[in-house]
Amino acid sequence: MSYIGHPKRVLLVDDEPEIRELFQEILASDGWTAEVAASANQAMAMFARNKYDLITLDCAMPETDGLEFHRTLSRIFGYGRRVSSALPSSLPPVLIITGYYEQENVQEMIFGERIVGIVRKPITALKLIQIPKDLYEWETLLRERREKALSRISHRLL
Repeated sequence: MSYIGHPKRVLLVDDEPEIRELFQEILASDGWTAEVAASANQAMAMFARNKYDLITLDCAMPETDGLEFHRTLSRIFGYGRRVSSALPSSLPPVLIITGYYEQENVQEMIFGERIVGIVRKPITALKLIQIPKDLYEWETLLRERREKALSRISHRLL
């Protein structure tokens, strides 16, 4: 998650330029730094270089689709790469935004690592602002609780 004083960052992954531009504009109006990727390969390169508070992900993209991209992110940056389960995953929350909501393989993604929801396209501007805001507040609360718990544990060990 973002550190205090730093902007909230989202990576928008969608192959449709109009969708990327619209989402970027809507989220920027609510204070997010929204970076866009037109493909899974571009998104992977961006994610490897930057930290994000949220990823929005389209499922139906050419070459590598959103489902495979998420599996790759999870394998490289998710729970499998942590030294301890007490440490947080470096994978931020992932919100699926798709026009293929009814497909079984899309519905099964809800069980994927850090998937926080699947939203059907088209999505309203209000919902696109509210969901990330709620997620950011939730993640901030979890981080604060984790830090307090780790602090208590370290004090006991000293």
